[in-house]
Amino acid sequence: MSYVTNPDDGPTDPAPYTPDIAIPPGATIKEMLGAMGMTEDFLAEKLRLPAAYVSHVIEGKRPISLDMAGRLEQVLPYPAAFWLNLEKNYRVTLAALKTS
Repeated sequence: MSYVTNPDDGPTDPAPYTPDIAIPPGATIKEMLGAMGMTEDFLAEKLRLPAAYVSHVIEGKRPISLDMAGRLEQVLPYPAAFWLNLEKNYRVTLAALKTS
């Protein structure tokens, strides 16, 4: 990591990263489905959820709940904590973008 140096004050910390877009966790799900050769309908069947609900999660219109994260953990190769973290980061970024 490089630091900006000011001869008068010494090194300063770099500016914090501020994303300019919010990517829903569903983008990761969609990418994984493609890599695994699965469709959204097949995922919905495996999750035992309506296809429309799964589609809304993938589009970022519905959040990934604790229950949904647990279901995803059973079907996709990442733990529930991974999905919940993606959801949290997405919602925090959305809120930040709305206030800026």
